[in-house]
Amino acid sequence: PRPGGGGDTVACSGPLAVESLPAAVQEIATGAEHACARTDSLVYCWGSNRQGQLGAGRGDQAASATPLLVEGLNGSAKALALGAYHSCALMGDGSVRCWGESAFGQTGSDPARDPTCSFGGKCTRTPALVLGPDGQPFSGADQISAGRAHTCVRRNAEVWCWGFNKLGVLGDGRWGGVQLAAKRVEGLPSAASQLFGGNWLQAVLDDTGVAHVWGFNGLGQLGEGSIDGLPCDGDLPCRTSPSRGLGELTGLQSLALTGATAYAVDAEGRVLGWGGVGYGGLGRQPGAAGDRPDCRHADYPLKVCNPTPAPIEGLPTP
Repeated sequence: PRPGGGGDTVACSGPLAVESLPAAVQEIATGAEHACARTDSLVYCWGSNRQGQLGAGRGDQAASATPLLVEGLNGSAKALALGAYHSCALMGDGSVRCWGESAFGQTGSDPARDPTCSFGGKCTRTPALVLGPDGQPFSGADQISAGRAHTCVRRNAEVWCWGFNKLGVLGDGRWGGVQLAAKRVEGLPSAASQLFGGNWLQAVLDDTGVAHVWGFNGLGQLGEGSIDGLPCDGDLPCRTSPSRGLGELTGLQSLALTGATAYAVDAEGRVLGWGGVGYGGLGRQPGAAGDRPDCRHADYPLKVCNPTPAPIEGLPTP
């Protein structure tokens, strides 16, 4: 069966059309086990629903191979961001609504425990408003990003985050703990232009194309040329506030963050990569100059990394 077409799940060796979407899709986002698509202003999700990440308000359905309309958005969603097991929509009025896994505050909610929710037993099955530090609905956001268990937005060129602060990913100068209400990231030296979330990583590009990155650095994912940092969460290296990564590079166009590697498109259109080497994420095998054998990852047994950004080989020349 086709994805989005109902029936049992199967492995696919090539792309297949997702059926049952009622209109042209303007945006798509993916989590660990689910995906969501935004049409003009409506949101549809499919995949696993073990943490309510499909937003359909149902606790009796573990998964759906057919896209389900997310309830409660009232036709005004303008952007999506998905974490591993949670989903968020930036609304037309600048507010944010999130749903899905809520055990670590990533939806901005702290619901009662529910035996139908997997993992921590807390989930939000329909979109809920994220609150600001004043206890009122957060408003004025114009960009959104999400990581494994955190969410960040941009408002007035500032960055605000909430969720699980593992490895300092909320950028508030601390590590650990849960933040339910949106909290401003301190220490950004210039205006934030674009947001990017990853697995225990968060980054922004400022208006000159300089990257500022924080969170886990055990594989050199911050692009600083080192695997240094504060001892966090079992003595793993992290940065708990924004750090200028990627050396002196300016004019960067975009970033992409994963759990083990990170990437940037530079001013010349080249793709730069850095971080873990072990799974081929840098487009090569270990053994290049600058590779380090003493790297550590929070979730995977990677050992080799390269913390210095370098062009990915084999891509077409811009």
